[in-house]
Amino acid sequence: WQFNNHAISEETEYVLTKYLENRRRPVFDEVGFRLNQYSPVSDLRALVRNKHMGWPYRLLLGLPVTLIVDVLLPGRLFPHGDYYNPFTNTAHLYSDDATIALHEAGHAYDFADVPYKGTYAMVRLLPFVDLYQEYQATDEAIDYLLEIRDREMELQAYKTLYPAYGTYVGGYLYAPIGTIAGALIGHGIGRRKAGKRRVYYEKVDAALQPLEVDPTVE
Repeated sequence: WQFNNHAISEETEYVLTKYLENRRRPVFDEVGFRLNQYSPVSDLRALVRNKHMGWPYRLLLGLPVTLIVDVLLPGRLFPHGDYYNPFTNTAHLYSDDATIALHEAGHAYDFADVPYKGTYAMVRLLPFVDLYQEYQATDEAIDYLLEIRDREMELQAYKTLYPAYGTYVGGYLYAPIGTIAGALIGHGIGRRKAGKRRVYYEKVDAALQPLEVDPTVE
């Protein structure tokens, strides 16, 4: 229910801030994050100033994408969800779900490791490349939650990010039916994964409990 609700809480912002502090690196530090914000002038300025991507990519691909998605049809006004714009190196967040925020930050983190960022953004136009990039972002988000040992948010990530990934997979079958079916299948897989992980953690906690010693037994 927090998806695209345009009301990002301090808790979600805190989780994102801690993630950025944990993943500090020169290129990644320059990523911009807009939280439920519409700032077309700033986005166009970010497009011009993004020196980590060649200007032909920014002009031929980045300008149309930024004009359409960030300026003319902004998520602040049109409900098309959270996203990362690699041409402006900016993540746009509209959902009060920390796992979604980590996923979009994961896209930026993924791009920070790629030497040819324009090419990496362009190949997303090819079939199935988006599945790889979405997987990378989701994998980074879950890996981070495993690192910091936030069990509850990890379980939430399976329930949120798996259905989201399912929409991309299903979109290749027959949209919109395939997209809906992919989301439903993703919900089932994500909840099953979360359930198995919860059982695993319960077993780990039980194994770590100190044994009770009967004082009457010598």
